[in-house]
Amino acid sequence: LSICLNDEHYVSPSGQTPHQLWMKLCDICSTHPECVVNSASIDFDAIIRSGIAKFSDEVGRLWNSLADYFIRLGQFERARDVYEEAINSVTTVRDFSIVFDAYVKVEESILTAKIRLLQQQRQEGDDHTDGEDIDATNISESTADINMRLARIEFLMDKRPLLLNSVVLRQNPHNVHEWHKRAKLFKEGNNAIFSNKENDSSKDNVDDSEDEETKKLKEKNLQKAILTYVEAVKTVDPKICTGKLSGLWLALASIYEKKGDLENARFTMSKATEVNYKTVEELANVWCGWAEMEMRHDEFERALQIMQQAATEPTMSARRRKARAVAQGKGHEDEVAAALQEGGVVTADRLHKNTKVWSLYLDLEESLGTVESCRAAYDRVIELKAASAQMCLNYATFLEERNYFEDSFRVYEKAVSLFIFPQVKPIWLAYLDKFIARYSGTKLERLRDLFEQAVSAVPQEDAAEFYIKYAKAEEQFGLARHAVVIYDRATKAVPPGKRLDMYRLYAKKVEQFFGVTKSRPVYEKAVKELDDESSKLLCLEFAEMERRLGEVDRARAILQFGSQFSDPRRDGFYWKAWREFEEQHGNEDTFRDMLRVQRSVETAFSQVNYLASEMMAGEHLDVLEEANMATDLDAMSRYAELEALDRVQKQALIDAAPKETLLAAGQKRKAVDAQMILDQLNPEKKLSRLDEKKETVVNAEELDI
Repeated sequence: LSICLNDEHYVSPSGQTPHQLWMKLCDICSTHPECVVNSASIDFDAIIRSGIAKFSDEVGRLWNSLADYFIRLGQFERARDVYEEAINSVTTVRDFSIVFDAYVKVEESILTAKIRLLQQQRQEGDDHTDGEDIDATNISESTADINMRLARIEFLMDKRPLLLNSVVLRQNPHNVHEWHKRAKLFKEGNNAIFSNKENDSSKDNVDDSEDEETKKLKEKNLQKAILTYVEAVKTVDPKICTGKLSGLWLALASIYEKKGDLENARFTMSKATEVNYKTVEELANVWCGWAEMEMRHDEFERALQIMQQAATEPTMSARRRKARAVAQGKGHEDEVAAALQEGGVVTADRLHKNTKVWSLYLDLEESLGTVESCRAAYDRVIELKAASAQMCLNYATFLEERNYFEDSFRVYEKAVSLFIFPQVKPIWLAYLDKFIARYSGTKLERLRDLFEQAVSAVPQEDAAEFYIKYAKAEEQFGLARHAVVIYDRATKAVPPGKRLDMYRLYAKKVEQFFGVTKSRPVYEKAVKELDDESSKLLCLEFAEMERRLGEVDRARAILQFGSQFSDPRRDGFYWKAWREFEEQHGNEDTFRDMLRVQRSVETAFSQVNYLASEMMAGEHLDVLEEANMATDLDAMSRYAELEALDRVQKQALIDAAPKETLLAAGQKRKAVDAQMILDQLNPEKKLSRLDEKKETVVNAEELDI
């Protein structure tokens, strides 16, 4: 096999690949190591190592074969060295798991064999009393060896998370999360020595010497964590790292801060600010973390100076900006060359426009600086267009508290020009409220200009709030006629879902200012422009208004108009309202007309399908409505009166007309009308009657010619 593998042109007769031949050679050599040792032409160690370099997907298996080779030769220490080398060199978690599990299994096997040997020695010592000193010496040596091997296994198992972390970092040394995990393992004392010391101190009485030893161990682990972070910030490339590199610098400075070593913490922060991070947010986190560290130690002036430095545009950035302007034909070529020699754009060039940096800086200026310095800082951030909406509101409030009212209004003017909706919404609301509170109605034209400017760009979802505020300002300080016009404009600006409520408010305001009759055009316009669902609801309100005015015919016409949008199967409330209206203000003919319209609408909607939930809700409402009517004695008495009146009128018509032409038609019509009213009162009897007859339904409008 060795000769065949050394021949690059060899082709296996059985069709085996070179990879399979390699694995077969490794298995044979590890299974029969004595033959390999006696053969001078085979160097198994070199073969395995060349295979490890050649087959990256079988690294763990090849390392185990090499260790198994030495184990079968009885060279356990050399096998242990192989396992240690493999654990510290593999680059995948899969290979690490294969090697580590085999390593632990070998150690446990050796430990089990040693324990059995010790038990045999104790039995032999009990059987033979001679040579007690020799047996005792052997037993003590075996016990010490077992304890050492047991401690080695415990140390290996406790060390596993750290070894696994090393494997992941060898695979990707720019993984920030794994560096944090490694430092955390050291800070928590996740190693065998520290855990053993803690267990010993928990069992025995703690004295001063043990406390000192524990402190030394903790200090040692903390120092390991510091060294881990130092190695991390030297290793990780900020442009290709996974995670935020700034977190490593901040964690390192935090360790120094907790130790009370502020000088090293400040030095770490200073070095962290010089790194060219992937994003400007990371650099902003470093500067803000430095300032917050100073504030935790009551160094407020130093924190203010740090944030001033962060918010200042660097000289290099100004030169690069000038170079870009020159490159566009706004300068001389020598200035271009001098500026471009400074290098490309870095993260620090954009730091002075970062919102987080300015937010902390402005907070410190308001607390520690003067009015002039604070105003200069706010003006600078607005000039850079790095201000947020909340910064502008804070600036305006800051000026207002110091009685700079017009200056605060200028800030609002700048802010509304910088932002768009929805960010500008709180600025507009605060601006309008402050202006009204300051000037009331003394500067009405200016107030109208502000409102017109606000509603000109407001989106539909926010239009209702601004138009209502505008109209209320007109009601309070201006003219009612202008307020009504604003409400009319609002009905077109709001989204369709809010249009019905806006028309209702519009009608109420017109009724309040100009009387009930003036609200008719509003209702008429609303019924024409709204959708079907909203129109039928508004028709009920329109009809109720006409009924209060005594305009019964107008109210009936409105109800008839709205009925074309109301399916009796689903909108039972509409027909119930119309029925109650006819009961109070109608007669037999109007009631019959209402029933005829209801049948016509029901026929028109017969081909319309609804969701099951909507149908169930509509049927439930109709059943309750009819049941209530059937149990209502007043309604039954009113229908009885209508039926009696019908009989009297029909009898009078029969007496006045020739009997041969009207007798049959009159009797049939009267029977049909009476049955119609009874069917309205008792729907269950109507269904049972139809089931019994199983005939064609009689048309109530049919005439016997």
